[in-house]
Amino acid sequence: MQTWCPAVPADEQLLPAASVEERSEFIRNKYAKGRYRKPHPLASSPALLHQRLCEVVCGEDIEETMSLLCSGAKLTCPSEPQSQSPLTLAERAGQTLQVMLLQLNEYTDFPPFLPQSTNDSSPPGEEEALHGKLEDDRFLFSLENDSAACDVLDLREVRSILLRSSLEFEIVTLSDRLICASDNQLELDTHLLHILQVILPVGVSEAELGRVLAGSKVGLLDGAGCTEGWAILNAAGVSIYPSLVQDDQRLSIRMPLDSKTIYELNAAENSINLQTGKRNVHLRFEDDYSSEAWLVHLKDVLANQETAPQ
Repeated sequence: MQTWCPAVPADEQLLPAASVEERSEFIRNKYAKGRYRKPHPLASSPALLHQRLCEVVCGEDIEETMSLLCSGAKLTCPSEPQSQSPLTLAERAGQTLQVMLLQLNEYTDFPPFLPQSTNDSSPPGEEEALHGKLEDDRFLFSLENDSAACDVLDLREVRSILLRSSLEFEIVTLSDRLICASDNQLELDTHLLHILQVILPVGVSEAELGRVLAGSKVGLLDGAGCTEGWAILNAAGVSIYPSLVQDDQRLSIRMPLDSKTIYELNAAENSINLQTGKRNVHLRFEDDYSSEAWLVHLKDVLANQETAPQ
């Protein structure tokens, strides 16, 4: 439902009393034409779709794999016929569910993605202001309060969430950046916490998050190996929450920041190497914007600690 039918127009909803013809038309619109589907953020670029599919199948995110396939991602790359296929990559990564999903859809013809035309009368470079409303794992946008939604963001597409000020935070997805603003700090904090509870692994409490300055999906490399997870930065330090559960437990990492903390940005890899005490971790971000924003917040946290009264 999240891929094929996240938001059906009110006048096209399938009602219990619908006729056989109306039901058939709804099914054709939903699956054969893909009218109601939520396209992947990279749907307009076949090359980026394929690249992302090759990355995702090596992990456990089945829903994003389905979103990529439904948006037109191919299991072979015509421009690089000698490269490893997503199916081969999933098999080598030991991702059984990914392998099964790819095999089931190997010869499926999904409806092509057709970018919607827009009539944007805003001057070039001017940001469009929309009203946002959170609903479970979706962010609904409308032109006016309480009006029908004109766009929907699946919060599971969020790759970073960055605090800009006490009344603004920024959401980074694979293809876009959105600034969320409010004239009420409590309201803004409530929205920020809601989004974090959706995107972070289950079991992370509000108390341990504190006042979040930055949160990003990262690849984590330390002495124990490489894994995917989320890194959270607040005034006290960095907390890392791996996505995988080991022995029915999710082992989080906490790294307090102090004057002895050493950090270094590797711009070529979109990564930050962080060393506190005896712990050294390598955080690889999914985009350069997030890694550079983290660097700014890191510097601010350490500068505030140096100037804070002892």
